[in-house]
Amino acid sequence: MPAYRVLPYSPDVLAQLLVEKSSAPSGVEGKAHIAYLQGYLSRLGVRTVLVEKEYIDKHYLEDYVGYYARCFVDYGRKCARLHFFDSAFTEADFAGMLKKKIADPPELRGHYAGFIVVKPLPTTVIGRTCLKTCAEPEGEPHFPANHAYSVNVFGYDLTVTSLAFQEQDSDVAACATSALWSAFQATGRRFQHEIPSPVSITRTASTAVRLRNRTLPNHDGLTAEQIADAIRAVGLEPHAIRVGQRTVEANGNITHTCDVDLFRTAAHAYLSAGIPSLACGALTRRDSGKEIGLHAMTIVGSLHEGPPVAPGQGMVLRAAGIGRLYTHDDGVGPFARLRFTAGSDIIATSWVDPEDRQPDKIQFVPYLLIVPTYHKIRVPFAMIRSDLEQLDRLLDGSRTKIPGMTGRGEWDITLTEAGTLKRNLFAAPACRFDRDILKASLPKYIWSCDFHVDNAVKARFLFDATDILQGNHFVAALCYDDAIGAAVAGLRQSFSDAIEKQQNAATRSVLDWFVRSYP
Repeated sequence: MPAYRVLPYSPDVLAQLLVEKSSAPSGVEGKAHIAYLQGYLSRLGVRTVLVEKEYIDKHYLEDYVGYYARCFVDYGRKCARLHFFDSAFTEADFAGMLKKKIADPPELRGHYAGFIVVKPLPTTVIGRTCLKTCAEPEGEPHFPANHAYSVNVFGYDLTVTSLAFQEQDSDVAACATSALWSAFQATGRRFQHEIPSPVSITRTASTAVRLRNRTLPNHDGLTAEQIADAIRAVGLEPHAIRVGQRTVEANGNITHTCDVDLFRTAAHAYLSAGIPSLACGALTRRDSGKEIGLHAMTIVGSLHEGPPVAPGQGMVLRAAGIGRLYTHDDGVGPFARLRFTAGSDIIATSWVDPEDRQPDKIQFVPYLLIVPTYHKIRVPFAMIRSDLEQLDRLLDGSRTKIPGMTGRGEWDITLTEAGTLKRNLFAAPACRFDRDILKASLPKYIWSCDFHVDNAVKARFLFDATDILQGNHFVAALCYDDAIGAAVAGLRQSFSDAIEKQQNAATRSVLDWFVRSYP
C-alpha cells in the first residue's frame, strides 16, 4: 500500500478524509469544526491535499501513552497528516517528483499552506494544526506570536508560518487546556520552556486545586486558579487582568458586564511582544443575553479597522480601534474572529448557534484575561496606563502650547524586548537621542509608549517592565519633534510647588528628563 494519497482539494474531500481517518465516522459527521475549516481552506485558495497516511505526532503520542493506551479498545497511536497546497498537482505528478528525485519541485515551492494532524479518535479528531494566515479585505491582520514550523514530507522540507492549534479533547483536556496548549506554543519558543501535552497540562492544573470531578476524563473545565498553576508549572508567571464581571443574582439570573476597550488594549499590549493571552468569559446569545456556557480561548492576532475613540473621552489608546481579535478557539478552529461593533459592547464570535446551526448569533463576554509572562516582567499594563493618564492630561491641557497639536494625542502601549527596540531604531525616523538608546544598557523588557499626533509618532516613552512596583519605571524617551520636546520641558518649568506635588513619580521623572534634554 502506498504511504500517501494526493487528491484535488474540495470541501467534500476534507470532510471525507476526516471521517475516514477517525475511529467512529458517525461521531465526526456534522462537526462545526469541519464547516469552519472548509471555509478557511477555501479562503487560502487550497487546490491540492497530500495525505500522509501514517504519522507519529509527539503531542498525541504523549496523550496516548498517558491515557488512551490503557483503554480496552485499541484507538491506535498513529495519526494521519493532511498537507495543503495552493497549487494543482496529481498523485502521478508527485510520484514522478520522488522517482526523479527532484529536489525543489515548482509544484511545492512557495505553495505550502500548512497541515492538519487527524487523530484516530471517535469525535475529537483534529489534532495539531498549523495553517498559514489569511489576508482580509479590511486590511492586513497582525500575528506577532506566529513562527515558522518546519515539516519534512517524504524528503521535502516545507515551512509554514503559523501558531499550532488543536481541538479540545474532552477526555484529556478542557477548553482552557487547549487554550493553554496553544499559548505555550508561542511562549515555549519565546521563553525557552518545554511545551507540555494536553494530558500533562490537565494533570498539572489539578495538582493543588482539585477538579470537582475526576481529573481524567475531564468534563468540568479548569478554574482560573488551575490555569495559573499550569502556567507556573512551565516556569512562567500568570498575570490576571479583570476586564468584566459575571454576576449570579439571587433569582438565578446571570448578568455580564465587560470593559471592551480594556480587554482589547491589554490583549494588544502583551500580544505585541508575541505573548498570547487567555480570554476567559461566557458565550451568550445576542438576542436574549442568555448564557450558553463558560469558555476560554487564546488571543493570537489583531486587526485595526477604525479610529479608537472620539476625542474628549479621556486618554485615547489606539488599540481601542481594533476591530477584530483573532483567537485559537477550540470550539471553532484556528484564527477564529472576535468582531467588535463600534459604539457597542457586543463582541461577535465565529460560533454557530448549537440550536439552529446559524452564524452571527453567539457573542463572547470576557471577564478575565490571563497572560503567561516571563517572571521578570513585573510591571503590569494597568500600572503603565495609569502613569500615562496623568501625563496625557498634562499634554492635552497644554495643547495650545505644543506646535502642531490641534487635536488630542493618541497612545500606543506595547511590550517589547530591548534588542527588538534597538533593532527597529535603524528603520525609524532620525532622532537626536536614538544613538544614546542604541548604546545604552537597557532592561530586557520595556513598555514602549508611542505618542501620536495626526497619525505620526511624535515621542516614544520607555518604561522598565522589570522594575519593582514602587519604582518610577521611566527609563528614557525618544522625541521625533524638537518643538514638542521643548514644550514638554516647559510644562515642568511652569509648575507651582503645589502642582508638582500632585504628580506621580513616573510623571515627574518624564518631565525632569525633558528639562535636562531640552534646557
